[in-house]
Amino acid sequence: VSGLGGVEFQRDRENEFKLSNETLSQLWNALDKTISEAIDVLNNLDEQNLCRKLVIQGFTVTSLEAIYHAIEHFAYHTGQIIYITKTLTGKDLKFYVIGEDGNPKPNW
Repeated sequence: VSGLGGVEFQRDRENEFKLSNETLSQLWNALDKTISEAIDVLNNLDEQNLCRKLVIQGFTVTSLEAIYHAIEHFAYHTGQIIYITKTLTGKDLKFYVIGEDGNPKPNW
C-alpha cells in the first residue's frame, strides 16, 4: 500500500515479532483493512502505472514487480502459518474437501 499507494512507509519491525494482546477479531479486522486498502490501490492503477519505476525499501522496481513480490511474500507467510498450525495441532486444516464428483472444493 505504501509503495504503490503513496502512503508513507511506516514500520516497527522489532515490535512486529512480539506477542500481541490483540484478540483474534482485532487481528482479522486489521488484515481485512489492509487487504481492502491494497484492493483500492490496485483498482486505481492503469497500464502506465504498472510500468512506473518506484524505489521501495531501497530497491528500484516497476509497480508490476512490486505487486508480484507482495503476492509472493503474503503467500509465503500464509504457508508458514499453515505449516506451523498443522505441526502444532497435528490436524489437517481441511481447506478443501473432495466432492462427490471427486474434485476438491473449497471448505471456507
